[in-house]
Amino acid sequence: MGSIERRLEQLEEERGLTRRELSEEGKKERWLETARHRRRRFELDDWEPYGKVRDKIGALRLQGMLGRTTEELRNQLLAWRPPFDENAIEREIARFIYAREEGTENMVCPPQWRESLEAADRVRELFAAVPVEVLARWAAMLHEKKGEAREEVAQKIATEGASVFGITDELMRKALGPDVDEITDEERRRRLREILADNYFTERGWRVQQEIDRLLKERNQP
Repeated sequence: MGSIERRLEQLEEERGLTRRELSEEGKKERWLETARHRRRRFELDDWEPYGKVRDKIGALRLQGMLGRTTEELRNQLLAWRPPFDENAIEREIARFIYAREEGTENMVCPPQWRESLEAADRVRELFAAVPVEVLARWAAMLHEKKGEAREEVAQKIATEGASVFGITDELMRKALGPDVDEITDEERRRRLREILADNYFTERGWRVQQEIDRLLKERNQP
């Protein structure tokens, strides 16, 4: 991230700008540019097991070597050395087929994964309907909370999300995948972040962040 920021700063200097002189629109564009890099890094680097499988599927397709059926593709990925994570293989195959990517015409998405991906789409729709101000309030409520205090606040947010916006725990668990009980808490968080990427890495994310900053500044005022 530091190298990205340095490159952006260099561009600003070439244009005769300093960080303090950036207009609001300039700050927004800077934030979005950084967010695009963060999203790419998250998809392929930070979430390494899944990014590697995703890259390999893309490479097989570009090379014209992609298996014709779900089973053929699965066997190709299982045979790769060093071996890929098997959870990553199943999820990425399902995502690839569900998105109806080129080359999937003879493939069938496993039913459990199809249900999960449909649930993930529904979660995206429901979160898109949550006002920016509410998302920011939720984030501000969790800010600096730890342990039992954080759990208590998270439960309040979950209750509001379910009762007001229809974002139930059951729907969230289904969206995370049929293997939700087998994966780590860290992986659950990463999957949720992927599902809700538009709330982190797009203009909507910028607006949420601006509102969070406003709320925290307001909270810290004497």
